[in-house]
Amino acid sequence: MCSRKSLRRTARVIAGLLLVGVSAASAETLRDPTQPPDAGSALADLLAAELPPPRVSSILISANRRHAVIDGDRVQVGDLLPEGEVVAIEPTEVRLDGPEGPFRLPLYRVPVLKRTPGED
Repeated sequence: MCSRKSLRRTARVIAGLLLVGVSAASAETLRDPTQPPDAGSALADLLAAELPPPRVSSILISANRRHAVIDGDRVQVGDLLPEGEVVAIEPTEVRLDGPEGPFRLPLYRVPVLKRTPGED
């Protein structure tokens, strides 16, 4: 049988070892196990990547209103977008005034060729 004194001493030694282990573990920086290994650099690369220009998918012009759909959002003249303010909506383009100056967003990405009948 162990004496009470030796049990107390053993308990103190175990407690001391546990405290040393806890302090050593807390000194290390813990990595989030749910994040991929290079999450920080991947996020920085993503933020630094150049975003594609906004895309006009449709334009509606009637007698009393002009609307366009840019990146899925309906806009009208005067609306503010991250790229700038909508200043005009024309049949084939939307004109914006951005921080780097005015620019145009075409409805069609490729030039539209108009042909007259009989022309080849």
